[in-house]
This record gives sequence, structure tokens and C-alpha cells, in this order.
Amino acid sequence: MLCLYTVLLFRLANLLFALRSALLYPAHAFHVDTLLSCCPAAASLPRHMSADKSEMIAAIIAPSLLSADFGFLARDAQTMVDAGTLPSICLAHFLFPPRFSSYPARVLISLSGADILHVDVMDGHFVPNISFGIPAVTGLRKHSTAFLDCHLMVSHPRQWLDVFHKIGVEGFTFHAEAVDAAESVALLRDIKALGMRAGIALKPGTPIDDIIASGAADAADMILIMTVEPGFGGQSFMGDMMTKVASLRSKYPYKLIQVDGGVDTKTISTVAEAGANVIVSGSGVFKAPSHKDAMDTMRNTVRTALKAKGLNVQE
Repeated sequence: MLCLYTVLLFRLANLLFALRSALLYPAHAFHVDTLLSCCPAAASLPRHMSADKSEMIAAIIAPSLLSADFGFLARDAQTMVDAGTLPSICLAHFLFPPRFSSYPARVLISLSGADILHVDVMDGHFVPNISFGIPAVTGLRKHSTAFLDCHLMVSHPRQWLDVFHKIGVEGFTFHAEAVDAAESVALLRDIKALGMRAGIALKPGTPIDDIIASGAADAADMILIMTVEPGFGGQSFMGDMMTKVASLRSKYPYKLIQVDGGVDTKTISTVAEAGANVIVSGSGVFKAPSHKDAMDTMRNTVRTALKAKGLNVQE
């Protein structure tokens, strides 16, 4: 009986903490602007994942689950989302069943943890490695209400579009190198038609002129610039890729520009100054002494850099 009372008191404490945070820090606790839908077909799609539509831009931190413990994937995913809140029973899952109402779940736990979760999907063909497959992403979706930012390093991305849509992921990013120019534009449009955020990724050796000339850069909600060769985590950051980021930011002031590969608290200044606003970091967050401090440092550095460029930055 005592154990039951202890659990109930613990949960009540979490609830009071969340409500207190919502009252004292409404901008951080509720993310009113970022949690509103940018399209009717995806009620859980944050507006800040389509910054072009609102002429605002946000610093978005996306821990890469490639650095998680695959044996405890759901636990590590929730740890990233909950960073900064009380380390206890997940309040979102206590109050709302997974996927039943992702809006209130994010309202209560989005204080200073991950904004979205980055999920690398590899087929062993487009890249020489295999990571998360359909069963893993499906399982993760069942246990997390977070925005799942899926990066498909696969040879035939269209083949998996309907599958990932049915799973319920919010972001679908494919590689420009996997399809021809006309198909890239058509696929981006089809992704958006399904209510998902549409992204296109570039390997280090692919020039941005390829996607600008094809119209894919205009059609995409987000452009991902790889700062390592895709396929494996833990590689060194390629600083020379920042010329691509800077060129894209100059051309698309409010486009979502993501950087993935070797980003941590040491390299974030270079990334932020170039103009990236969606930051993927694996070991830079997971292996940091404090997950919260690492994400806060990256988020604040990006906000400062975007403001210095004269952009309207969401706090």
C-alpha cells in the first residue's frame, strides 16, 4: 500500500512540476507557435518544421538515435525528449496513451529537451551499413509521441513512402543521389501531399546546384547537408561543407536547413554561423556529461547566429 501511495505522490509531483513550468515559462513549456499544425493532414506537425510558411525560423535540436542503445531505444528516445524535466515516470505516457493525443504530450514535456528525434534508416545498399528498419521504427512510434525525423539512406525511397506514412512518422527525408531530378521533385510533392515534412539530403560530394536547378530545393520543406559520409556515426565533422549551408541560407532565408555529421558543442559555432537551424547530433548529445546542457548550448548558439543574420527567430 505504501508503495502505491509513493508512486501516486511521485506522479502528482510530476504533474505539479509540469504545470508550474507551464505557468512560469509559457514560451518554453507550450511552444504555442511551434506546436500548431502547418497542414490539416498532420495535426502533430510543428509549424517550425515548415519555417517558410510563417516567416519565422527556430533553432531545432534533433538527437540522432543512431547513438542510442538499440536494446533500449524507446527509453533513450524518451530520455532525449525529457531532458531538463524530472527524471521520473514519463508524464506524457501517464496522462495520455501513446499516439492518442501527441499535442498535449508535447505540451507537458517540451521544456528544454529534444525538439525532434532523428532516425537514420539504412538499407545496406545505398550506404554500406544497416540500421533501423521498419520493425524498429514501428516499435519506436508505439512508444514515443515525439516528432520522428526519418532520414532514409536507401536506394528506392519511394518504395517506402506509404509504409512510413502508415507508421505515422512526421518527417521523410531522402537522398538526391538516390533518384533522378524529375523524380526528386515529384517525390517531395507526394511526401507533402501525405501530410509529412518533405526533406532532401545531399552527400558531401553532391553540389547544391543540382537540387537548385531541378527545383527540388524550392519544393523541399527542408534541405539536409551531410557533413560526414552517410552510413556510420562518430565520423569527423567536414567543415568545408559549410559553404553549401551558407549559400542555401542566403538564397532561402527561412528554409529549414539541417546539418548532420560530427556536430557537437565544439563544432556548433561553425554550423550556426553558416546558417543551419536544424541540428542533428548523435554522440555530441548522447555522450555529453549533461544531455540538457549540450542541447541548450547548441540551441542558444544557433538562435544567436540566426538573429545576427537579421532573421525573425522564434524563442
